[in-house]
Amino acid sequence: MAQFGASALCRRFGRSAPLVALLSYAGLLAGCAPDIIARDVTPDVPAHYLLNQPGPAPALEWWRAFHLPELTKLAAEALDDNFDIAAALARIEQADAQARLQGVALLPSLTGNTSVTNSQSSAFDARNKAPARTDHSVGLSAGYELDFWGKNRALARAGENNAIASRYDAETVRLSTLAATANTYF
Repeated sequence: MAQFGASALCRRFGRSAPLVALLSYAGLLAGCAPDIIARDVTPDVPAHYLLNQPGPAPALEWWRAFHLPELTKLAAEALDDNFDIAAALARIEQADAQARLQGVALLPSLTGNTSVTNSQSSAFDARNKAPARTDHSVGLSAGYELDFWGKNRALARAGENNAIASRYDAETVRLSTLAATANTYF
C-alpha cells in the first residue's frame, strides 16, 4: 500500500523531498491548465504592417466628401486655431534644425581668429613721449574628423529620421483634430 504525503516523501527521498514534492505537484497541476499554447492567438494584422510598408493614407480633405459647408468651415477653423498643430509644426522646425546640427559633424571644420593688441612702453624717447605699438594677427585653422566607425554618419541619419518622424507626428495631430471636429459635428 502506497502512502502519499510529506512524511512518506521524506522517508523515501530524504533531503530532496521538498523538491520532489514540488515537481510532482507541478506536474499534477499542469494537467489541469487550459491548453492555451496550442491555440493560435495571432491577430489578423494587415499585410502592409507586416511588410513595414505604409498603407493607403486618407485623402487630405476627406471631410469635404460630406458636402456640408458648416463642417468645412469648422474644419478650417480647427486647423487654423489649434495649438496642438502649431506645437507639432514647431517640433518639425526643431527636428530639422537638430538634423542639420547632427550633419555638421560630417563636414570639415574651419576656425578663424583675429586679434589686435595695443601696448605702450613705460620708457620715454628723446621727445619725452612713450612709444606706442599696435600688433595685428590673423589665424586660420582647418580640421576634419575621420568617421572611421560611422558614429557621425549614424547620428546624421538619426537626425534625418527624427525629422521625418516629426512630420508624420504632425500629420497624425492634424488628422486627429479633423476627426474630432467631424465627430463633434455629427
